[in-house]
Amino acid sequence: EFSLVRFGGDQARYDATYAGAEPIQPQDIAETIFWILNQPAHININTIEIMPTMQTCGGLFVERN
Repeated sequence: EFSLVRFGGDQARYDATYAGAEPIQPQDIAETIFWILNQPAHININTIEIMPTMQTCGGLFVERN
């Protein structure tokens, strides 16, 4: 939605930008939380970062096949 606004409502440009990209789904987050909650009591998870494989950190580029 953000990009659609950023592209001035240009749906074709939006579609082309995200063609082939698979976003994180609610089930992905749920499975991660389940995994965290099922770790042994002696495990402390301080930080977790979840990103789709088609997203990159600032300054890096992802090549889509």
